[in-house]
Amino acid sequence: MNVALCLVLAAAAPWPLRYNDGVKAYRSNDFATATSSFEQALAASDRLLQQRAYYNLGNASYRQGEAEQAQAQPLWQRAIKSYESALALDPKDADAKFNLDFVKKKLEELEKKQQEQQQQDKKQDQKKEDKQQQDQQQQQQDQQKQDQQQQQQDQKSKDQQQQQQQQQAESQSDKLDKQQAQALLDNLRENEQNWNFFPEVQMKDLKDQGPPVKDW
Repeated sequence: MNVALCLVLAAAAPWPLRYNDGVKAYRSNDFATATSSFEQALAASDRLLQQRAYYNLGNASYRQGEAEQAQAQPLWQRAIKSYESALALDPKDADAKFNLDFVKKKLEELEKKQQEQQQQDKKQDQKKEDKQQQDQQQQQQDQQKQDQQQQQQDQKSKDQQQQQQQQQAESQSDKLDKQQAQALLDNLRENEQNWNFFPEVQMKDLKDQGPPVKDW
């Protein structure tokens, strides 16, 4: 994709100057300036100058796309249109035809690569989303498990507390029963003492009274 030789400067019109500026910028790898200069030269009334401006605009656009990968697709699309315009003016331009087919192929490869990258990014995003969902589900399961363990622990603590309260109640009940039993036993002993306080006198009184008297 060699740039055509500089045209002889023409004093009557600026278009050859713009074209030559584009050639100089292209050879200096200043492709942005080259494309701007070649675009200005497209207004030339000279058919040959216009055809070469289209051709070299295609070259400069392609090289600029190589240098600026982020803008490669639109720049290469512009290069293809420039080559097509150059061929429209000169269908026998073999270089323009070759470059047109070459850039088309490169553009197809780029678009295919971009599609593959988009699919890969989509898969990665899907994997990331699936991973986030799995993590959320795992967190929910872990939280449920913790809640269940906490409930079990609370229930166990409650059961232990109830058991302790029951044991304390039984202990107090046993203590009260013993106290009541002791009080009853003490009362019975006191009554027995009252009943048998003078057994000999009581028996003697019964003997002295003699046999019972009949009242009929």
